[in-house]
Amino acid sequence: MAQDPFYVAQGEIESQIKQVEEMVSGLKRSPNLKAKGKDITQEIEQLKIDTQDLGSTIDIVESNPEKFKVSASELRDRKQFIQRTDANLARLSQQVTAIVSEQIAAQTAFQE
Repeated sequence: MAQDPFYVAQGEIESQIKQVEEMVSGLKRSPNLKAKGKDITQEIEQLKIDTQDLGSTIDIVESNPEKFKVSASELRDRKQFIQRTDANLARLSQQVTAIVSEQIAAQTAFQE
């Protein structure tokens, strides 16, 4: 039996988020903070797009759950995954912005 494509995409998104989290945790030690911050931000933006695309598939399944053989509770769980992922990506984005801003402020203060 073929694996549900939702779970394949979910696993990929979760794996990529873990990689981004590791990148964010190492950001302060990066010698090229601005460039690394930009790279991480681009990764987060791509994950937002991927998550949005996955959310769109939920809308399609929701319009005809019998065809896709997905229960109401499964749809709810899938929607909750999207909501949690969106919140996690927003948090990561805020962390990157804060780290880069703090370092720039510290460098500016050091130069004065």
